[in-house]
Amino acid sequence: MDPHLRHTARVATIHGIPVHVGWSTLVVAVAIALLGPFAPAQDTLNAVAYLLIVGVHEAGHAWVVRRRGHHVDAITVHMTHGACMYHGIDVTPLDRALIAWGGVAAQALLAIAASVPLAVFGHVPVLEVLVVINLSIAAFNLLPFPGRDGEDAWTLFRLLEEQGATRAWAKRHRDRPRHR
Repeated sequence: MDPHLRHTARVATIHGIPVHVGWSTLVVAVAIALLGPFAPAQDTLNAVAYLLIVGVHEAGHAWVVRRRGHHVDAITVHMTHGACMYHGIDVTPLDRALIAWGGVAAQALLAIAASVPLAVFGHVPVLEVLVVINLSIAAFNLLPFPGRDGEDAWTLFRLLEEQGATRAWAKRHRDRPRHR
């Protein structure tokens, strides 16, 4: 069994992708709701908003995995992290970089979507979580450390530059007259 699926419960299947939630996630969410610094309803909304952020991030990875022609095995959501398990015949470094950016891009879309009602209605704590905490998590995820998306994400620019240089070289040599 995949270690990411240990101690999880399958809670849904979305577009054919099994979605699992860690048992500790439910325990921590209930603890936040009951013992958090705000009113129980607000703490519950904040915990749900946080889990939504993690789920949207992993869904972003899954969307790119499928767009790149690979297979998503499952998504897991834990209180401190999530995981998008996937496989493919030939997962390239470019694929891994794009998949890494997929999670952060999904978070950015969520932040933009939450910013509109926040701008209209003003101080709404759950919307502030969906914007401020969300963008903070995205920034943390982009740190170039092992186990973070930043480990693969930042290679995208080097890979694209190499591809551009390769294309430019090929074009120069393709257009050059050949002498035989």
